[in-house]
Amino acid sequence: MLNEYAHGKPLSYPSTKCFLQYLNVEKRLLLTHRCPSLYRAEKTVPLHIDFLLLASDHFVINNIQFSWGIIRQSSAKRKLLTAFKRDNANGGLPYDLDKYGAEDKAELENLSPGDIRIRDTDPDNQEVEEVEVRLMREDAKTLKKLKKLEKPNKGNLEEIVQLESKLFPWKNRRGNTRDCFPRYIKFQVKSEEGKYFKTEYLEYNKKLHETMKYLTAKFFGGREIIGVQHLEVDLYNTVLRLPVNLKLRIKQKMSIGGNVADVINPLGQILGQFPSLDIVEVKYHWEFRDEKNFDHPLIRTAKSLEIVNYGEPDQFWFTIVPQIKSEIVSTFGGYVDSMDLGNLAATILENRREIGTVYKIGLNEPKWFDDMYFLLHKHHEELQIGGEIRTLAGFGKKSSFEFTDLVIPMINKTSELHIYCGKNDEHDPNRYESPRFFVYFEVTPFETCDKSEFYKRLSICILFVLTIALIGIWVTDFFCWSASCTTLP
Repeated sequence: MLNEYAHGKPLSYPSTKCFLQYLNVEKRLLLTHRCPSLYRAEKTVPLHIDFLLLASDHFVINNIQFSWGIIRQSSAKRKLLTAFKRDNANGGLPYDLDKYGAEDKAELENLSPGDIRIRDTDPDNQEVEEVEVRLMREDAKTLKKLKKLEKPNKGNLEEIVQLESKLFPWKNRRGNTRDCFPRYIKFQVKSEEGKYFKTEYLEYNKKLHETMKYLTAKFFGGREIIGVQHLEVDLYNTVLRLPVNLKLRIKQKMSIGGNVADVINPLGQILGQFPSLDIVEVKYHWEFRDEKNFDHPLIRTAKSLEIVNYGEPDQFWFTIVPQIKSEIVSTFGGYVDSMDLGNLAATILENRREIGTVYKIGLNEPKWFDDMYFLLHKHHEELQIGGEIRTLAGFGKKSSFEFTDLVIPMINKTSELHIYCGKNDEHDPNRYESPRFFVYFEVTPFETCDKSEFYKRLSICILFVLTIALIGIWVTDFFCWSASCTTLP
């Protein structure tokens, strides 16, 4: 076979399929993209992806990102606005523009077979338009005042930049004037490390969504079920332009925003029935507090749910955590205090959660754990418990050395709630969603903690006895050897 390669003979069709099957997925897709002659053979080979991200303006396959956006250039009449230059540097606008330069929202309802419409529960459109008109008039007055300033500061200049770009399409619509800046579609292929494989600029003579339709059909169309280890969807009020009959089988993990029902229900077209996954990650948004989202079948059947709060300014975000019925629930980021922790413990006890239930709560201030400790002791008569609240400070505890474990028997006396706190070894102070500590609420069989402490003590005693015995044997042998040495002539 090596001789065949050396003489430049092409691979047979079956050999090509075998070669593509075991080729790295990213290289396989890029190779097919550059060599159209392999397109038909590649489609017949099963596709298994480790990570797939679907968004309105890009998608990611493993560590290769395909993105597209609209950029604008200066015209003979006018220089390009500063804000538009920034848009260009960031890859372009992720949506189509109308003739005035505003987002063309009419394209959201222009669907073709295979497309999936993701809707948000927005207020009435007419009310929104009336509010927008009032705000635009106020912004126009503000911009006029700012431009009259003799010595504008840095903040004033930045506000001028933002208001000019915001008012640009509104002024065009009022004067029935077309956007004067030429438009192009910027298409990029780059790696996770930021290395660009390809950048193209195309004439904007077709809609941007047609680009997505073409690319998704090229990579995902004409296949049987595509296996995906981890699927991430980042979608709000948009349209996914996908090929007809696309089917995905999620094998392990799914990441999604707070609008779970608005996204997952339409995605049933490509996912089939709601999959029961090992891990579901939710990027917290206030919408997740709606029962249709936090009690959605996808959330309820997940073996492990991870809620990541990247700094959402919602002081009530933690109130939904005790209501979630997943077996394992973890939270990262977000404000949590002693009342939140105490309410979670009380809810677990009241609902008599099953053995194996675990809540892993990210915490930045260790004093809240200590305050919860005293709070539960103070109000123990109000809790639905089946005995005294105990502490573990010795061999049976799981907490870091500065904390004490808490064990609360449930009223059914078949299980107990074990609460402990430990440091996060992977804490990154530069990431809001990376807490310093984790507080664990674990439902275990009754008296498991006591038995664990007993067996730990017993094993230490046995080890101590064996150590003493070995030392005794060593000392005896030493004296016997010394005695034998003194009797020699």
